[in-house]
Amino acid sequence: MLLCSMLNTEHRAACEEAMLPTYVSALSARGVENYDLDACKRDYRLGVIGTIVNLYGPSSMRNSTIDAFRAWECEAMLSEVGV
Repeated sequence: MLLCSMLNTEHRAACEEAMLPTYVSALSARGVENYDLDACKRDYRLGVIGTIVNLYGPSSMRNSTIDAFRAWECEAMLSEVGV
């Protein structure tokens, strides 16, 4: 979750685009089955939601996290998790 809270919007998006598929590939190479990029993105979105729920730190960190919340369309996911 450091990506969404510590980087500006453009840098965060570029890192996510590169890192999430790499993460899924690394998990697969280590024997994790049935976990694809869509599942990873869903889990990442849940992490963004969790970060917002537990907001702390300077306002720039909150703003970066809220940017990620919007970019990942996390609001639409809240009903899936009963919020």
